[in-house]
Amino acid sequence: MKNISELILALSSLKNRNYFFITENLENTEQTEKKLGLKFPDAISKFYSIYNGGFIPNSLISEKKINDGRFYDEIEWESNAFLNLEDILYYYNLEKENAINFKQEEHLNSKRLIPFFRTKQQELLVFTENSLILRAKEMDNNEISWIHLYQNFESLLNEYIKNKGEISL
Repeated sequence: MKNISELILALSSLKNRNYFFITENLENTEQTEKKLGLKFPDAISKFYSIYNGGFIPNSLISEKKINDGRFYDEIEWESNAFLNLEDILYYYNLEKENAINFKQEEHLNSKRLIPFFRTKQQELLVFTENSLILRAKEMDNNEISWIHLYQNFESLLNEYIKNKGEISL
């Protein structure tokens, strides 16, 4: 498996199918960590010190639509995407009906659960303090079961790049 530096370099080779945004201020990651009260695992911290989220457009989206420029939000919504730091805080603090209450889930599961990735099916993936990548699965009784998807951030990013924006759920 490639290390985080090799994976970040591989993203830049995707040209117009790369919607990853260079971080403008290196302090943003530290500020987000401070607001969450959690130091990001090293690979995630390195990723966000370079990119403030982004995505590879879903392969079913035409080049014409991608190049048009008017459909950015729609393309992002239909693609698997890494949340930007602002959205990480938004989803983490969201306390609406029909939304995951991450603070409550952390209390119930005795581990930190930080949302950082939205799938094209509109599901959120989280990382834990030890870098496991989990997906929420809603149960019949309105409880949430956390499904282990990837051992670490590098595994997810490696599959994401190799499969041009697709991941296994």
